[in-house]
Amino acid sequence: MSAIERAGRRPRWLRTLLLGWALPLVAVLVVVQLVVYRQTSIPGLAPQPASGMQDLTSVSELQARFNQDVGHARLLLLISPT
Repeated sequence: MSAIERAGRRPRWLRTLLLGWALPLVAVLVVVQLVVYRQTSIPGLAPQPASGMQDLTSVSELQARFNQDVGHARLLLLISPT
């Protein structure tokens, strides 16, 4: 039995399932993944956190500023006055 003959013997429900549900689902998932990748990975599209050095006077101010930029890389430079 050749591959063509075997392909013709697939149940109709299987073909309907693959073409009616699985293929569109895969297409939607690919589009969603591309949109998410574009918004999170391409420089310039994601909102940038405030940059530059900032003087902080209390721990609560540091905590508030640190929590503002959730999802972004942060760099803290601690300088002792002594």
